[in-house]
Amino acid sequence: MKRTLILILLAVISFSCQRAGRRPGDKLLVTVSILPQKYFIEQIAGNLVDVNVLIAKGMSHEDYSPTPRQLQEIEKSTAYIQIGELGFEKIWVPKIASMNSRMKIYNCSEGINYLRFAGESNHEVEHSSENSEYGGYDPHTWMSPKCVKMIAANVFKELKELLPSHKQELEKNYTAFINRIDNIIQMADQKLGNRSGHKFMIFHPALGYLAHDYGLEQISLEHEGKEPSTRHLKAVIDQAKASGIKVIFVQKEFSMSQSQTVSKEIGGKVIQIDPMDYNWENQMKGIIVDLSDALNR
Repeated sequence: MKRTLILILLAVISFSCQRAGRRPGDKLLVTVSILPQKYFIEQIAGNLVDVNVLIAKGMSHEDYSPTPRQLQEIEKSTAYIQIGELGFEKIWVPKIASMNSRMKIYNCSEGINYLRFAGESNHEVEHSSENSEYGGYDPHTWMSPKCVKMIAANVFKELKELLPSHKQELEKNYTAFINRIDNIIQMADQKLGNRSGHKFMIFHPALGYLAHDYGLEQISLEHEGKEPSTRHLKAVIDQAKASGIKVIFVQKEFSMSQSQTVSKEIGGKVIQIDPMDYNWENQMKGIIVDLSDALNR
């Protein structure tokens, strides 16, 4: 009789796990919006979770639609962690929630003071989800080491809730990651801390939070999420010449042609960056060095 009850209990557990899309012994599956989030989670959780990334390398979030495989992964996920304020998230988070009613939804940028997107006044604002991405709030919180320190704290809190029996391991990994973030902040303080008021040019305005940290101003070639008009190009070229700007930053997923045109006009050069890179630490260090060098020209 006892053996029969054990077999029945095991069958019930197995059935429940299958309904949730997981088998006994499987790692937790967490869905995130972008690759840098996968990096943050893996620095803290190590091999305790699997991470499903919606915007894979080379994909654009402007016209994002989940693949059939991603839909399957969403249905299996224990949690979805959004970056917050990405345009596609506003459309897809309610849909994602309806695909898996058991899934917990978190915002890893919680507590960060959002900035107005380029084209709006660049100051801290109260959070509101009613605005569209352009003309609303800048979603690129992960491009500031100071913001990522807050993101890491949020991820740590969320993972402790999802993996309560692994608190010590999570805490050890989190502390090590925070120490590395602090080293990057120290590096940025040394290289950018005395540059308040300086300007730099970028195709897509992805460095607003880093600029805000150090009193810098980013000048965007892109205008309200669209390729620049001839009039806007002339205006930014004139501004670059007046400010002595010689470097244009452009993300890998964007066309180089217009940035190269502007660089010729100002006698400068184009530097590629990749805000969607998985290895956030290496990418951030490179951007800080390149930005410091650009401001020295």
